[in-house]
Amino acid sequence: MRIYFLLLFWITAACTSHDSVEGAWQWTSENEQHLMELDLVKSGNQLLGKHCNTFFNGNKIDCAETNSLVLHQVSNNVYEGTFQSSFSDANIPIKITYIADGDKIYLQQLGNSELEYYMAFNVYLTK
Repeated sequence: MRIYFLLLFWITAACTSHDSVEGAWQWTSENEQHLMELDLVKSGNQLLGKHCNTFFNGNKIDCAETNSLVLHQVSNNVYEGTFQSSFSDANIPIKITYIADGDKIYLQQLGNSELEYYMAFNVYLTK
């Protein structure tokens, strides 16, 4: 009987994916002058998050203490919504795609703002 339960536990663990769009994500530019961190949490079909971005070796900082990313799930592993800059209150339409193979996300900018803001777009972030 003990072997049966161990086997059942092993099969369940093997079939359950622990990958998730939730968590802390990071990106660093090739020259290491720009850093970006996103902390994402799922709530139903919403994806909420905070950001902290440091550009130009810390001369431009755009960090939020409250949810600055509000997205809705539009398809499997794809979320669309807005990023609100704490630097200027600019609202930028964005899309986040979770890529389970490789456990990374792709952050795309879908629109612009005339206001100044600091966020890297069209980049992959990793945990």
